Amino acid sequence: MNNNEDTLSVVSSSYPRSLKSGLNGSPTMASGRYPTSDAASFSTSMGRFDTCILGRQIVEPQKRHTLYKIEVDGGFKKWVIYRRYRDFILLNKKEGERQERERLRQEWVEMQEKIKKEDIEITYSYWDGSGHRRKLIMKKGNSIQQFLQKCLEQLRKDFTELKPVTTEQVMYVKEDLIIPQHYTFYDFIVNKARGKSGPLFNFDVHEDIRLTNDATIEKDESHAGKVCLRTWYERNKHIFPASRWEPYDPEKKWSKYTISEKK
Repeated sequence: MNNNEDTLSVVSSSYPRSLKSGLNGSPTMASGRYPTSDAASFSTSMGRFDTCILGRQIVEPQKRHTLYKIEVDGGFKKWVIYRRYRDFILLNKKEGERQERERLRQEWVEMQEKIKKEDIEITYSYWDGSGHRRKLIMKKGNSIQQFLQKCLEQLRKDFTELKPVTTEQVMYVKEDLIIPQHYTFYDFIVNKARGKSGPLFNFDVHEDIRLTNDATIEKDESHAGKVCLRTWYERNKHIFPASRWEPYDPEKKWSKYTISEKK
């Protein structure tokens, strides 16, 4: 089979590649229930293809069967392939399955987009050595950077040192993990992510009681995330609680929630 035929056979609208092509001889037209002439068009990542059944040919290598001669027109080139009637049936079945998968995928995407637009209340604490608790309403699909921008807007009226500060100069720490600003709240919610000292997917706050329970038994105790200046962190990262903070790594799994310095 030539390269064009291989390319055609891997797309959902194609015919199976299991059958041999390039048979010699002229097609013989015949009457009966089998298709003798038909045309179809479909699109692939390579472009649009037009197909036309030119005829059929009886073949008897071991068991008598009919091959249909099909012309494929890719616009830039035409070529001929041969397929059995059962391959049309298989193609129709595969196309139906593909359409159903696409429908389910689209439903899932729409559901996730709806979740991302839902409101979520975030309790956080501006941390400068002591906590100054605040609340914000965000969308679940908002990024940490968008959240920090809202935090700065809210805090500047009470903390003058934050007036010239940008989001690049502050950091968000949740459950003793420094969260990169490109993540969204949705990312942690949908993945049920865990931190060192509590769940990353809860943003409402209980009293600051950190339990050392087995994380396989889900607990909803969470702690106010901390918003602090990077300069403050660099000066104090050898002192608790900053000494426990570390960058968030999605590949690292926390089997237990802890609050002590012991590993």
